[in-house]
Amino acid sequence: MTNHKQPVVGIIMLDTKFPRFPGDIGNPQSFSHMDVKTIYHRVPAATVDTVVTGQGIAPEVAEQLLAAAKGFRLRSVDLVLTSCGYLGELQQPLQDAAGAPVVASSLVLLPSLQLVFGAGTLGVMTYDARRLKPHHLSLQNKDASLDHQHSGDLQIQGMESSPAFYNMIANDETQADFQQLQREVITVAKTFAPLVSALVLECTNLSPFKNEIRKAAGVPVFDILDASSFLLQKR
Repeated sequence: MTNHKQPVVGIIMLDTKFPRFPGDIGNPQSFSHMDVKTIYHRVPAATVDTVVTGQGIAPEVAEQLLAAAKGFRLRSVDLVLTSCGYLGELQQPLQDAAGAPVVASSLVLLPSLQLVFGAGTLGVMTYDARRLKPHHLSLQNKDASLDHQHSGDLQIQGMESSPAFYNMIANDETQADFQQLQREVITVAKTFAPLVSALVLECTNLSPFKNEIRKAAGVPVFDILDASSFLLQKR
């Protein structure tokens, strides 16, 4: 009989204190449907202000993030995730450092979904649409990037006009009204219908509301947990 080896998932966390509700990968309960062990590593230099930026992540911040990935290599993790979709710009460096499969952002799903659903039919729901730039969407990897010819066809909506949700993250608030957050998320999700055929959640803090987003937008919704499940299903 072959002994079952429980996969180990390493999660690189921003240094934040705001609530991580079930469904958010920052909450261990979000992996309860998977037979995995989770290891969390908080990176002090990685805050909302230093990571969620249209100008790119500063070298000194990237250095700490890559050090976290190298630490996971020493612990022989099977998969590395990050708690913020804007870290997708470090997809390839993180993968090189970790020596294991890495999903730095749910945006890694865009190229495959573009092939399945067609160009001009995808939506991205993000924390702040003003800061989401082409280098986030292309993941700084020309070999695995979203087709630049069609990247402008994405329907992108952010939560920047949703005070409860946005301020919780921007101000790193330790408490939040879940029902108010849900109402704001649903309002934004409705703006995607009938413009898109599928929706990707860039922000991991949106994932606790995935079912409500799916109902409001009326289309399939994908996040970083979906990418994780796919990669771990054969382990």
